[in-house]
Amino acid sequence: MMLMRRSFEQVVCAVVFCVLTFCYLYNYQADVLVVTQFLASGGQTHYAPFLGAVIITSVLLLLQVVVQFFARLRRRSYALTYAPSLLLLAWLTGIRSDVTTQVDFGSWWLAIPFLLLVIVPVIIQAMRYQPYEPDERRQGFLSQLLWINLGTLALMFLFVGFLSNNDREFHKRARMEYLVDQRRYREALVMAQRLERPDSVSSMLTIYSVARTGHLTDSLFHYRLVGEGKVMRPSPQVHSLLTPDSILNRVTSKSANYQLMGFLLDRDLPTFCAYLPLYYKTNEPMPRYYAEAWQLYHQLRAGMRPKRYEKGSYTYYYMRG
Repeated sequence: MMLMRRSFEQVVCAVVFCVLTFCYLYNYQADVLVVTQFLASGGQTHYAPFLGAVIITSVLLLLQVVVQFFARLRRRSYALTYAPSLLLLAWLTGIRSDVTTQVDFGSWWLAIPFLLLVIVPVIIQAMRYQPYEPDERRQGFLSQLLWINLGTLALMFLFVGFLSNNDREFHKRARMEYLVDQRRYREALVMAQRLERPDSVSSMLTIYSVARTGHLTDSLFHYRLVGEGKVMRPSPQVHSLLTPDSILNRVTSKSANYQLMGFLLDRDLPTFCAYLPLYYKTNEPMPRYYAEAWQLYHQLRAGMRPKRYEKGSYTYYYMRG
């Protein structure tokens, strides 16, 4: 009867651990791991969210089995055998939010040895105390031992969430990077609108995604952008984590619209109006932002400032700058 109860508790803990770990990896940290593996491999390998979550969960469960083989923990302290696995899980998802070209786990190289120096003595002490634990008569889901172990697991998962990368803005930017890399530009633009603090990289990817959807000259200024024309293409200060600079430069270098929109982003109307006739006849219909900027330039030269302009228009962008 005691063996059956122990087996039931171990199976429940294993199921809970696998489900929570898989959901954590696949639903919450997938895009962060895409960035982590890409940077760690120098762009040579790519992380597959579903397969990666299955493999990592399996490896972490195998590590728990190894720990349990040596520790032989039972009863109230059994869940402690998952501690090394959850520490490794926190490290895998603990990449810094300010990474650029190389993966950086911050102070984890110091934290892991320190935490292991805490975990190992706790497990050893639990092994010593185990023979003196009182017997538990209740079985199944009514067992006190089961809920103690589940509570211990829950507490350790809370620490994983606290120690790993939980920067919401970084998660959004990583998601946007992944969607652009997968050429899912419309979804990337939806994510761009959710960013609370757009930066130069997200602005570059927003401009690129709008251009790839064919709406650069009529929809770009509906999005929040920073950095003006300097962020249209990669530079030492502006660098995509997943999309190589060579691809972004090759696709955009010969684009007349990129050149003209760069002048508009810089609010350089004189230069824009000097180059516009090279590509369009100004007395014929033009793309929305070009026609609007052409008219705005001549209004300003005549000493007239527009009093009404709608959000998403070039006039709104120019006047609010």
